[in-house]
Amino acid sequence: MIQTKEMEVQSKVTGIEPVIETFRKIAGSENVFVDEEHRTEYGDDKTEDYQFMPDLVIKPGTTQEVS
Repeated sequence: MIQTKEMEVQSKVTGIEPVIETFRKIAGSENVFVDEEHRTEYGDDKTEDYQFMPDLVIKPGTTQEVS
């Protein structure tokens, strides 16, 4: 069986779905992003030329959600 890049990404996302759901409960669904656009935007260090694609992005709304 040939596995495409899309299948690899879907498999990876499916494997972490319970973790994503936990973060959605803590920070709210509107603050948890798994789309490529958000992951690309937050996947680099603005001071260097490094790119590391995160599996998801969480933008907590309060310091309580962070702790």
